[in-house]
Amino acid sequence: PINIQVNPLPIAAIVTALSTTTFCEGGSVGLHSDQVYSTYLWSNGGSEQTNIVSTTGTYYVIGEDVNGCRGETSNEVVVIVNEVPEKPLITADGPLVLITGESVTLSATLSDSYLWSPGGEISQNILVTASGGYSVVVGNSFACESEASDIVTVTVSDFLPAPDITIAGSLR
Repeated sequence: PINIQVNPLPIAAIVTALSTTTFCEGGSVGLHSDQVYSTYLWSNGGSEQTNIVSTTGTYYVIGEDVNGCRGETSNEVVVIVNEVPEKPLITADGPLVLITGESVTLSATLSDSYLWSPGGEISQNILVTASGGYSVVVGNSFACESEASDIVTVTVSDFLPAPDITIAGSLR
């Protein structure tokens, strides 16, 4: 007699996200299969029970047992990765070396939100009257933040620095 063994198909997995599925560039999320398989066939090529993803897409897994039998496709999980704003630029409306009582306005690249350092101001433009190194981080409508701008140094003193004088020719 010939014995034929029919193996049941693996149970379809339920995929759950281990954290939020909408995040900023540079982030990631673990997608976890609730079923244990011999082989995991994730839609993005992943092969572990927990698949770490960092790109926008729709993800699912198919499980395979030790006999090579594949189960049904799991539920799909949509991941959305939002752009991070470019590093902002700071422009000044005048010189960065000031006499006490003068000011300069520093302006950041247009964005949805701003956080200046030092001071914690949250507008696109700030009025500077004190010496220091100023930088800004900008945010977009997805609450993603840029890296900090380059530092712009403002110097305020009671008098302007002595000019550099170069004499050309004879003093006679």
